[in-house]
Amino acid sequence: MVQLSKDTSWQAATGRAREFYVLDSPPGGLLALMLHLIAAREETAVDGVPLAKARYELGDPAALHESLNTHCPPIAMPEDPASLLAVPNWPRHPAADPVQMRRAWLLANASGPYTSPMAWPDEAEVIEYPLSLGGDAFFPRAVDSLRGALDKALLAQVGGLPLASEARLVGGPDDGLQGRVAAVVWDLDNALRCVTVPASYRIYGPRVDAHFPAGTVRPHAVG
Repeated sequence: MVQLSKDTSWQAATGRAREFYVLDSPPGGLLALMLHLIAAREETAVDGVPLAKARYELGDPAALHESLNTHCPPIAMPEDPASLLAVPNWPRHPAADPVQMRRAWLLANASGPYTSPMAWPDEAEVIEYPLSLGGDAFFPRAVDSLRGALDKALLAQVGGLPLASEARLVGGPDDGLQGRVAAVVWDLDNALRCVTVPASYRIYGPRVDAHFPAGTVRPHAVG
């Protein structure tokens, strides 16, 4: 694993994740792990990781899962775990970062909860990617939740149409149809591994439920 400086530490990653979620939750831990992974990969500070890069990673959940399995490997239980009690402020000690990261990864995969600061994440096997959205698989639901949270933030950054806002279609056979913005699809910069601007919006309404190019969707004032 890459040796990280202070500004690319797990603590920096959890600090940013707390802006969106309670940390001891599957999506909160997953966001912190993604920020930490990107910072390590690009050798940059966690605070400098654009949300657009985190959103890009969510476009391929299986690949993200594989990357995080490598980034958060199993950790052997120390011979004397009770000795950790003697370390001042253990959960925030740099030596605890790999343990805290592994705990967050297990929780994101419904292999926890490992939320106690002193609990040791002793799961030793590689975590398989969940193929089903049903059951108790936290990971797909955490990915969906993160997509919504990051889409909301990124749409505000680029001046896009907010999710759930009223919209109308202009031009073509659907001209004048109205509905709400239900989702966004982003243009991608694969070289920089980030999303850029909205490519299309899914518009949902009484007479419409489909994706439309962003250039054909306008805000619609109600009343």
